[in-house]
Amino acid sequence: MTTTTTGSAPVDEASAPPPRAAARKRRRPKTPYYLLIPAVLVLLLGLGYPVYWQVITSMQEFGLAQQFGTAPPEFVGLDNYIEIFTSDVVWVVVARSVAFCLVNAFLAVGLGTLFALLMKSVSVVPASRSRSRCCWRGRCRWSPR
Repeated sequence: MTTTTTGSAPVDEASAPPPRAAARKRRRPKTPYYLLIPAVLVLLLGLGYPVYWQVITSMQEFGLAQQFGTAPPEFVGLDNYIEIFTSDVVWVVVARSVAFCLVNAFLAVGLGTLFALLMKSVSVVPASRSRSRCCWRGRCRWSPR
């Protein structure tokens, strides 16, 4: 063991107190996490129950008799999923849905860009008039260029 002398008494380096920065660890308060618990529980309940109900309902045979309440739904398990994913029609519908989403996304971005370019190319006075039409009276403040 090594010892150092400071003044008159020898001090052991192994038993010396740690530096001040290392000795103080910043403790994080736990109160914010406790305050988040009710919000998280409400979100889990509000989003979890409908998902649970949809999974249960998707595994039942639900026909006209069940809609009118004359017969309880019959549990069929994964048969509904097997019937859907083995059908040739489902992949045509999926392809059409993806194409529809892509076309709409490109049209929205394209038309929005064209409208923005049109607004930028118009002189200041008509552009400010059209901007003021988009806002409620006195609710929107546009800064001049």
